[in-house]
Amino acid sequence: MKVVAIIQARMGSKRLPGKVLLDLTGKPMICFLLERISKSRTLDEVVLATGDGEDNDKLAEIVKNSGFKVYRGPEDDVLARYSQAAKHYKADIIVRLTGDCPFMDPNVIDDLVKVCIQGGYDYVTNVKPPTWPDGLDVSVFAHKILNDAHLEAYNKSDREHVVPWMWRMTSLEGIDRYQAANIKCDQDLSEFRFTVDEKEDYKFLKQLVAKIGETEVQNAGFEDIISCLLKNPGLQKINCNIERDAGFKNSIEKENIDGKQIYLRDVGPADVNENYLMWMNDPEVTEYTASSGLKYTKAELVKYVVQQQANTANIFKAIILRGDNKHIGNIKLGSIDFKSGTGDMGLIIGEKSLWGRGYGAEAVGLLCRYAFSDLKLNIVTAGYFDGNPASAKVFIKNNFRFESRNTMRINNGTEVFVNWLSLNNKEFYDRKKK
Repeated sequence: MKVVAIIQARMGSKRLPGKVLLDLTGKPMICFLLERISKSRTLDEVVLATGDGEDNDKLAEIVKNSGFKVYRGPEDDVLARYSQAAKHYKADIIVRLTGDCPFMDPNVIDDLVKVCIQGGYDYVTNVKPPTWPDGLDVSVFAHKILNDAHLEAYNKSDREHVVPWMWRMTSLEGIDRYQAANIKCDQDLSEFRFTVDEKEDYKFLKQLVAKIGETEVQNAGFEDIISCLLKNPGLQKINCNIERDAGFKNSIEKENIDGKQIYLRDVGPADVNENYLMWMNDPEVTEYTASSGLKYTKAELVKYVVQQQANTANIFKAIILRGDNKHIGNIKLGSIDFKSGTGDMGLIIGEKSLWGRGYGAEAVGLLCRYAFSDLKLNIVTAGYFDGNPASAKVFIKNNFRFESRNTMRINNGTEVFVNWLSLNNKEFYDRKKK
């Protein structure tokens, strides 16, 4: 079984450009990191995976000249880069690391690799939840789950950060498609930070090296680093105000679909609060939905949300008011078939006091725009029950056209008449031009 560490790094960092080549103990930071990683006892190969843009030529040359292997792949699709590198080096197990964590501890890597192999896990990490210092994040996973992620993940944040799709598909976030484990630190050390995202982080590292010593720091374990910080509390104050995983959070925010009155973002388990529970158990709110007449527990709704987000054929978004960020309803594009270019849309506005104010119509327009421009779908369909003219108005306002009418038996056993509408790409953009 071949274990390959793949370290992602490139020169185009937005917050600190060229950070991986900054000096650390008289050598580029990326080389300092690669030398530390190479001390791992479980790794068969260590590979830098960088982008194929010319900006990374210098990085690739320096790393090669230092005796390390380099794979170059898509600049902006890191997941594809990982998949290609793993295939190229015939990896059975991949250790995912990032080039901005120079004090990565090879012993931590070894511990996670052993758990993954001995436990037969598909995915093992130490960040769900984070209990280790920021800068010791490790993910170890089988080639199959990486390949599946590459084929199925479509969110930009999934492709930039490689592992979030894997989180959603494992027991770490409620789905058992793959088996996963999280390794906690013996004590919660998540307040400590020795990664490099900002100038303050680099200043911190330089002073830390000066305290430990340039020779000693190259073999220092994370316990040695924590010990130094506890003896020198002033060091930690240098970069203590920088948010952990800010880059990932920014990527998620960029995936919000912004409108004039509202924006759409992913629905998560944390959204299932008492207000959400009240919506779904209010007969007036659910009267014209497939959930009509049913009663839900909070646990059932959390399970539903997790399942929806794990289903790659669904886009499940919360409808959020701009300004006060109030969650007022949900909208879903489900049964997505990328081969035929189709999907089916439905929504619910849970806040009854906000009915009739145009939020539903705006949400439909925003998700249609995403479906046609980002997902490249050709047709979006929608259905509404007889007796629900408000729902019909929401879709017709967005240029949906009547297609057919039939009966459907909903979850409570009642048979209802459903009116089916459709909207194609051209009709949507023709309407936008008017």
